[in-house]
Amino acid sequence: MPAPTSKPAIVLEWGAVYVRCGIAGEPCPRVRLPSPLGALAQGGERLNEIAWRGALDEFVARLFAEELLTMPQKRIVLNVEDAALPRALRRALADALYDAGAEKLAFAPSIACAAVGGDAPTSIVVDVGSSSTRCAAVVDGFLLDATLSYADGFGVDAVAAKLPYETLERARAAVASLCFVRCRGKEAASGPDVAFEGASVAFRVRGDSSEVLFDDREGLAALVHGVLRAAPIDARAALSKRVLVVGGGSLIPGLETRLLDELRALGVDAGVLTAPCASCDAAWVGASLLAASTTLTGAARGDSLPDLFEMRQGLPAVVAPQCVSDK
Repeated sequence: MPAPTSKPAIVLEWGAVYVRCGIAGEPCPRVRLPSPLGALAQGGERLNEIAWRGALDEFVARLFAEELLTMPQKRIVLNVEDAALPRALRRALADALYDAGAEKLAFAPSIACAAVGGDAPTSIVVDVGSSSTRCAAVVDGFLLDATLSYADGFGVDAVAAKLPYETLERARAAVASLCFVRCRGKEAASGPDVAFEGASVAFRVRGDSSEVLFDDREGLAALVHGVLRAAPIDARAALSKRVLVVGGGSLIPGLETRLLDELRALGVDAGVLTAPCASCDAAWVGASLLAASTTLTGAARGDSLPDLFEMRQGLPAVVAPQCVSDK
């Protein structure tokens, strides 16, 4: 395996809506750019590698030269990714980074990074994304692959579709500013209609729009409950008390409180944590922290790509087990 470099790693979190970019050890991303991965991943294997590379090459070149203003030579590029990213797209992304000058790459699962960034290395992470919600148990900073679950259609876009905007992009931008989550089983008190981005949104619509996330059989609470049941039995008590909500959907006011109420209605003695950083940036922050305090080796072109969370030697104390009483 190649020797580690001395310069801080470049940390890239590849989301479906945004790519967050910065340098390891920094407290927040330097830039957030519209992501090319959403449309590419939706194409799945139907898109050929030429189409993927055309979009990725242009994006990566602009990323380093014009946005991040840092070239990748002599640095490891740590890529934080969704565990379900298509393999062929992952290979195309790696090739685009190598061609742009990256000498060594590492990849890490976004959910495990979010647990560390949220100061909850042992937790159930609920990542409310754009088109779906991803959920998994993380123990001591390591993703338990067997618990990884997805709820397609339960994300920010489902809430945005309830708003009176002509385009999904405009509606998506309005969700965190306009929408809120009602208390379980209660109607919200009357409130004002709000004019935002050229449209008037009724108060009832603002509260009703997020109900799509809490379907009794397939919503967020059911997703967390299923992950908890899939976790090792001796870890369930600690995990149930440490539910961490991240991603763009976590910015909707009232979501954490409603999720807690729904879990308790299912008989789960649950506790919900609040990330010390911006919850939508938790995965990037966790990767930044780990890359700055862990000896990364990375992989050159032709090597197998390593996963940060498979490197059990030298993990920093920040991912040591935490008791429920610590919070």
